[in-house]
Amino acid sequence: MTEIVYPVRGGMEDWAYGGGWEGYPIINQCTPKTYPDSQYPKSKTDYTNKSDALKSIMFLLESSQEKTPEMKLLGRRSLDCLINMKQNPFFNTITTEKEICLDQLVDGYIPRILRLSLSLIDLLQPYINFDYTTHNKSRQLSLKWIVGGALKVDSCYVLYDYVSKREAKRIQTKIESTSDNQDIIKIFKQKSKLFSGKGIWGHNFSSDKDIFKLNLKYPKNDKKVLIFMIIASTDKNWTDKIVSDPMLNPQTHIVNLRTDSKYKAQNGEYSQTGQKYYISDLATVEMVDKVAKLNKKVIR
Repeated sequence: MTEIVYPVRGGMEDWAYGGGWEGYPIINQCTPKTYPDSQYPKSKTDYTNKSDALKSIMFLLESSQEKTPEMKLLGRRSLDCLINMKQNPFFNTITTEKEICLDQLVDGYIPRILRLSLSLIDLLQPYINFDYTTHNKSRQLSLKWIVGGALKVDSCYVLYDYVSKREAKRIQTKIESTSDNQDIIKIFKQKSKLFSGKGIWGHNFSSDKDIFKLNLKYPKNDKKVLIFMIIASTDKNWTDKIVSDPMLNPQTHIVNLRTDSKYKAQNGEYSQTGQKYYISDLATVEMVDKVAKLNKKVIR
């Protein structure tokens, strides 16, 4: 890092990550005095067997070259400008006040840092948004979806089946009790072709060109229902190495949690397990008087 940015003795970015490899005692227990009224428990300062808490990527978001910029450059409070500058076709469109929002005195240091922070939070874990339209004459369902929290969609496809209502409930219960997404894939009998493309944080993502689309048939038997969910695998290129010194695989949580299904990290009572595949909600569509009715909320 020092060759790329500049050397800082005791810099938090290097220390927090490197501290996870130092062994015990990297941090001695203490009784915090900063917030005495909060009664912060001393047990939370014990890192004896909790070094996973330190192995995280640190981002330093510097607001400006000046440590104390002019007040007028800090920006203005506007929720519409803060949130709606990134387009998600299933939730919002880019604000109609784009020119106003991008004015230097409106989109100042604070809104830009908040928006960047929200983007980093969204990138922590992939997720799938989808919606559909029905064509009752052709008995077809037109499905469209995007993959959020990701830069690149290596593969995605739709798992589906035509089952009775009772069987649909049984499948839903089974999915809810299954923790490994690779096991969920085995539950379905049919799957669509494979798709690949951009996640919503991919370079030049377009809500017109980069939405995935597929048509599914309604059940021929009106006593059957169509169940489906979408599977996606993302950002495998995060594990690519050109030169590695030392010869190690990626160590950070954010990379391993989406590329290694055997990866586990724990901090006290909190734990995370890696997943190679990410799933959408399960949707159930039935025919009622030749009109498709959705029994499950599909946008998450």
